[in-house]
Amino acid sequence: EAHDKDIQVVELPIVDSLHPRPPYLPLAIPEDLALRLHRLHGDPSVWWVSQFVKYLVRLAGEGDPADHGEAGLQAPHHRFQLLARRMHVDKKRVYLATDDPSLLQEAKTKYPDYHFISDNSISWSAGLHNRYTENSLRGVILDIHFLSQTDFLVCTFSSQNAHNQVAVHAHQPRGSEDIPLEPGDLVGVAGNHWDGYSKGVNRKLGRTGLYPSYKVREKVETVKYPTYPEADKLLGVPPQQQNNNNNNNNINNNININDDNDNKGVKEN
Repeated sequence: EAHDKDIQVVELPIVDSLHPRPPYLPLAIPEDLALRLHRLHGDPSVWWVSQFVKYLVRLAGEGDPADHGEAGLQAPHHRFQLLARRMHVDKKRVYLATDDPSLLQEAKTKYPDYHFISDNSISWSAGLHNRYTENSLRGVILDIHFLSQTDFLVCTFSSQNAHNQVAVHAHQPRGSEDIPLEPGDLVGVAGNHWDGYSKGVNRKLGRTGLYPSYKVREKVETVKYPTYPEADKLLGVPPQQQNNNNNNNNINNNININDDNDNKGVKEN
């Protein structure tokens, strides 16, 4: 807003307390960048959010790189198995970032050949009663920094992550907990159970239950973000190129609007 342009400190409340919810919250991506982001990255929302995180947690000076890997417990094990086919792996290091203090010992017990790097004090500070303290925030920043130095990253990406998926395959319930799906059904995601099934609500039927995770794909929401024409001027972009950029953005907008109307995602094109 015009009266906010000179404000340098912005209060960011807990995402759950935002009412009404702004349209710009993750996992939405800018409408004018959507087509290019789909071409660039398999998960455009992750790429878009990561740009802000990279800026927010940048170091004041250069830090020493860390040689870690992040955990989900089975996924890193599979990753190292694939890596060992191509090269000798001297030591398998995994950086474990979690809010469950018991997970570190569980990981060490299940995978004794791995060297797990973790700080249980950060896990304790991320508990429900402590996670909004300054100490907990410092722990999150440390975790993000070390995770950014990894060679391979595994994240559940589920907490406070209300989003929708679109069914791409039909599903007939095999039990009382399953919900039916037809191609094109919109599913509100409640969580991934990491056993091949996810839980959510079929918005067309209003039924909540389980469904096979592979029978849906993410629905990437595109939002008309504010644009900043002055950015090109600051970067010294010639006027002709500025016009070309605007034309490209208009083309991208039209493509995304048509795709939404047809209930088709860019990934399918």
